[in-house]
Amino acid sequence: MTLRLGSSGEPVKELQKILGLTPDGSFGPMTEKAVKEYQSKNGLKVDGIVGESTLSAMKINTSIYGKIYNGDELLKRVKELSDFNGVPNEYWLIGVRNPVDHPDQFDDMFYLMKGESLVMKTTGTTNPGLSILKGFKKYNKEGAAILESDRWYHGVWKYGMHNGYMPALRQVGNKVTVWRDGDMDYKSEEQGKKETGWFGINFHTATKSYLGNIIKSTIGGWSAGCQVCNNTKEYMEIINTIKNSKQDKVTYCLLKEF
Repeated sequence: MTLRLGSSGEPVKELQKILGLTPDGSFGPMTEKAVKEYQSKNGLKVDGIVGESTLSAMKINTSIYGKIYNGDELLKRVKELSDFNGVPNEYWLIGVRNPVDHPDQFDDMFYLMKGESLVMKTTGTTNPGLSILKGFKKYNKEGAAILESDRWYHGVWKYGMHNGYMPALRQVGNKVTVWRDGDMDYKSEEQGKKETGWFGINFHTATKSYLGNIIKSTIGGWSAGCQVCNNTKEYMEIINTIKNSKQDKVTYCLLKEF
């Protein structure tokens, strides 16, 4: 997680509380100035950007996102899966599902790969939001769609528009497998009826203001099974990288945390 000028949301509020500022959730010039002063006093790089070193110094808890892996660790794990048949040469994505599953929170990780190289990582969710877990009958009477983990989805996505307005990766390629979680509790679980098909399991972000620098904290209705990033700046870096590559399809591998 990285916070900088233009960021917004609950993580910014937490930062502002530590800095003694009014927690309005908007990372503006005053917050940037306060960050630089904090960095200077604590022997950190003075750039006004709250990255890993500044987050650690401030003791801001980022553990909600679970474990973070390097490229070698990810490659070793994906190659162990029973349906592994080779690493794509082009860009592809890995999702890692947090076993804790904090209700309605973005607590998972996404990794953009190119061949066997890790390009970048960001945060998000691989699970539906609470409003879907409790109100799934609007979409499917069997239960909320939980994408099956520890498996590959080859050529599943293609660049396009989610709901007609948001640049995204759309499920117009191969089928996916989902579990229909119908117990209406606060957890996303791979249980219930198992289905394979085209369910519109897309990869997108969690706000219509996708060109901003926004970090969302609550899933809400933004995922009914889609894989959703909550950091708009990092999300658009991924989307534009794939778009500019002009590759036809994008492969996805969803892992349980290991």
